[in-house]
Amino acid sequence: MHWLVTGGAGFCGRAIVSGLLQAGERVRVFDIAPCSIAGAQAVQGDVRDFAAVHRAMADTRWVIHAAAAVPLARNRQLFASVNVEGTRNVLRAAADHAVAKVVVVSSSAVYGAPAELPVTMTSEAQPLEAYGRSKLAADQLAHLYADAGLPVAVVRPRTVLGPGRLGLFSLLFDWVRRGRPVVVVGDGAAVYQFVHADDLARLCVAAAHCPHAGPFLAGSARPIALRSLLRGLCDHAGTGSRLLHLPDFGVRTALRMAAALPLGVVAPYHARLYGRPLSFDITQTCAQLVWQPVHSDGEALRQSYDWFVQHGSDHGDSVHTRPLASGWLGFW
Repeated sequence: MHWLVTGGAGFCGRAIVSGLLQAGERVRVFDIAPCSIAGAQAVQGDVRDFAAVHRAMADTRWVIHAAAAVPLARNRQLFASVNVEGTRNVLRAAADHAVAKVVVVSSSAVYGAPAELPVTMTSEAQPLEAYGRSKLAADQLAHLYADAGLPVAVVRPRTVLGPGRLGLFSLLFDWVRRGRPVVVVGDGAAVYQFVHADDLARLCVAAAHCPHAGPFLAGSARPIALRSLLRGLCDHAGTGSRLLHLPDFGVRTALRMAAALPLGVVAPYHARLYGRPLSFDITQTCAQLVWQPVHSDGEALRQSYDWFVQHGSDHGDSVHTRPLASGWLGFW
């Protein structure tokens, strides 16, 4: 068994597993959720259980660690136990098994709302909330193990899209499908960036074969203004949905209030960062990994929307592959 992918039942993990299988690789999936991907060996287990992680890593040459508790979990204890301690378990087991390389899938949340854009591989990480801090702590563990001799690379992706991605995006897609207005913060000129799941998968595999540790930045080649992305989606859908520009202060106040509700549909991460510009300069990543993104931001968003329209009720066990309960936003 050459590859182990943790979190392989999730949205990003499935894309990574599928890419490896298409390349003829042997893959083992380790996930807390049941997973059935044709051609892959599935092992159900929890990254918080070191013994289970250790067993699953037997006969493994490369590890891609994509298991994580995501912002919508809104649980500081879960962020700490899964994102930090789970990563520690993976790194410790990898060191015991002397694997060739561990790729830790991180998050752009570690940068918070940077003052200088685009973010580069040398930009300082300054997370604003609990999820981002947990991912940065996991990255720091990876660097500690790398200093101790374990081959490790950290990959930090922008928001990941592609067929099957739902989660918070299901609210946007539902508004567009019903022809409802799409709320834009301010003038919508903030430059935003996504990364297609297939491009991220290829980058993770390239990072596994690269001697560098990163952090590698995963994003599209040409990020554009958020209003252009959303207008393009509305035009593509042809449902009559149009952009509704609302004042920055009012939108952020509403989002903060929503995030504070026990059953709110947004997390503090989204309340703080929605509509804020965030983009990566991927030049150095492309050079070191001999990698280029294939999909544009608009294409990734349109593919995600089309999948929602066709398969919106056909989803998996991951937070990112389930339609989000809309709560009070369902009245929009």
